[in-house]
Amino acid sequence: MDHKKKILIADDDEDVLLLLRKILHDNGFEVQCLRNANTIVDGMSEWPDLFILNKEMAVIDGIAICKYPKLHKVASNIPIVMISGVDCQQKAKAAGVDCFIEKPLDTTKLLEAINHCLFVPH
Repeated sequence: MDHKKKILIADDDEDVLLLLRKILHDNGFEVQCLRNANTIVDGMSEWPDLFILNKEMAVIDGIAICKYPKLHKVASNIPIVMISGVDCQQKAKAAGVDCFIEKPLDTTKLLEAINHCLFVPH
């Protein structure tokens, strides 16, 4: 039995979450969605294989969230893909983001970034 890669998406926009969940599920991924990224900050019982974080969220900025998984030994190597409608690629890279995708979201580019982060040796 194949192990489905687990992707955690944090975005406060319900429409984006629904769209990404469908796209990723249809591409064979197990998907968990969070509208409030505080769960990542508070600690997780099970870490995903990859994070997708929106930069602009109401409670906690996606770049601020990046430091939390990187501080946990078990999660420090989990890749992070950030999506954003604002130009913050340099800040995102400095925070540990592995791939940055600008909005409007191009699903082909997103899937390429995910596959690169999960399946290409680094």
